[in-house]
Amino acid sequence: MATQSKLGRYSKLPAPEAMVYDLASLAGDENVSFHKVAQVVQQDPGISASLIRLSNSAFFSNPAPVTELLTAVRVIGLDLSMAAAIGAALSNQIGTLGATKAAYRQAWYEGILRAHVARRIARKVCPTLSGQAYLVGLFLEVGQLGFLASVRNYHVMLSAWAQLPNRLLEVETETFGVTHQDVQEKILKSWELPSVLGDALAGALPSSDRATSDSERLAQIAHVLRCASVSKARGTGLVDPSVGEFLASAFSLDAATFDAL
Repeated sequence: MATQSKLGRYSKLPAPEAMVYDLASLAGDENVSFHKVAQVVQQDPGISASLIRLSNSAFFSNPAPVTELLTAVRVIGLDLSMAAAIGAALSNQIGTLGATKAAYRQAWYEGILRAHVARRIARKVCPTLSGQAYLVGLFLEVGQLGFLASVRNYHVMLSAWAQLPNRLLEVETETFGVTHQDVQEKILKSWELPSVLGDALAGALPSSDRATSDSERLAQIAHVLRCASVSKARGTGLVDPSVGEFLASAFSLDAATFDAL
């Protein structure tokens, strides 16, 4: 009971808005269009306004003011529009959580980066799973987000041990009595994700490198992402060199191709 109480304390992360799932689905659609993205984003007037503001920023040097969403999506581009909208939707949770805002935003930002890498891997090896792969990348470390949302100084611990994942789990157990993996399992169950995503995010790899089901293929992609460093500062690169062998056997990709994603 004590463990369940602790899990409940750290697992109060609200489920993402429906827009996040809709945009992830579009991210996996090779026929995605500016119009389709604008249709989804327009469900949220605040996020629509933020994209219009972004399109009018000096970064894009647009010659004429942008005043409507479809034009904003065209100016910003498909990938960046979807990433910005997903980021805004996820950041909207901050006001209800009391989290350290900068650390929470950075964690979701890294989730979005992982999501894009996951989608690109899927497009090379299992194109029909690109949308689901995007969500796997996005939610891969949601247990850490649970801690960030409920423990004010967790970002200090995460920063100190991010490159030593096993030691991070030990420190979490010593400090909280549970790990971010335990918290992640609890959060994902409460979100009632489709089983193919829940199984992929559970951390178990298929016994053979050659996956035979969608959940096994997605689990392989999740494994590669867990062995990679994906952050604003570090770019994308393999943390565990041994995963190069896995990339070759499971996906017929080499480390250089992965880094180029």
